[in-house]
Amino acid sequence: MRIFITGGTGFIGKHVVMRLIQGGHAICVLSREENKQEQCSYIKGDMASIEKWKEKLTAFKPEAVMHLAWEGIPDTSEEMAKKNLQMSLDLLELAGRVGCETFLGTGSCLEYGGLKGKVREEDVGTPPNSLYKAKVELYEKGKERAERLGIKFIWARPFYVYGPGQKKGSLIPQIIATFKKGEELKLQDPNAANDFVYVQDVADALTLLLEKEAPAGAYNIGYGGLTSVRNIVQAVAKTMGIPTPKLPPLGISHPPFFADTKKIEQATGWKPSTKLEEGIQNMIG
Repeated sequence: MRIFITGGTGFIGKHVVMRLIQGGHAICVLSREENKQEQCSYIKGDMASIEKWKEKLTAFKPEAVMHLAWEGIPDTSEEMAKKNLQMSLDLLELAGRVGCETFLGTGSCLEYGGLKGKVREEDVGTPPNSLYKAKVELYEKGKERAERLGIKFIWARPFYVYGPGQKKGSLIPQIIATFKKGEELKLQDPNAANDFVYVQDVADALTLLLEKEAPAGAYNIGYGGLTSVRNIVQAVAKTMGIPTPKLPPLGISHPPFFADTKKIEQATGWKPSTKLEEGIQNMIG
């Protein structure tokens, strides 16, 4: 399959690109910088300069577009959200004009903000800020435009993704770095829990949504259960062979939500396969 990818040089994107290459697909990645990955081609540019590289995309003739990019993170302002929304819709329009068959966009589990327990794709939450409100709007407008353009529109909602290459300021990389330095671990709420899913499993899920020709619609990509910060600390300490630091006693935290993954499993056969300890070991090296 000929696949064009935005965000292919990011945390999740790098793993997706390698997974697609391993699958024998022809890959073209949008990138601001020159790259030397011989197994795929590149278009130099960004989402704000579509007019400058649209002819190159036309020449590539993609069968599918996988849209992972979102400019400006961690900027969650309304202005940045609207900019990303419009750029994403412009990309969808371009995909239709170049004869693309499938557009796969990526949302977020925070589209389910405010919900509790197991969440399904049809559940409606309250996104916490403009960024995630724009994700919801992109899903709704994307479905409508894709239908008009005759393109299949798939929307993936990854949950809390972790793994090698994650930003240093994220939870697990911070815990690992703190332990390596021998410093005191400071946590806001060790009892908080989320649905943590390993990045390679996410890359597999995104790839299978294309390879297995999943029907149009939204798909949760999560582990399908909850892991507390306390359990992560214990797993990191165990993997590093050090004593687990003393943490505050168990308390009551806001009830979290986690993914119902039945839909993607039925459509593609995908199930997360990486346990937390294995994923942490891969991050520690």
